Amino acid sequence: MINYFQAAGGVIVILLAVRAAKSYRRRQVSFIAVSFWLAVCACALVCILNPRITVFAARFLGIGRGADLVLYITTLALLGGFYY
Repeated sequence: MINYFQAAGGVIVILLAVRAAKSYRRRQVSFIAVSFWLAVCACALVCILNPRITVFAARFLGIGRGADLVLYITTLALLGGFYY
């Protein structure tokens, strides 16, 4: 059963993916950039619809909770984005 957060989050991620695809069609971003963002959107959608995946991945990596794993990945991505 899908809850309200999953439905809203799924719609937002799909809209972001559509926007990335439109930007590529308008030649505003490169193929590599749109591929990256579509992969991020796909991973986000999978994790939103099945949150147990983050718990499994976190425990595999030695992290206590799936939410902590998402926070760590987000922090690293933001740091990388600020660097570039």
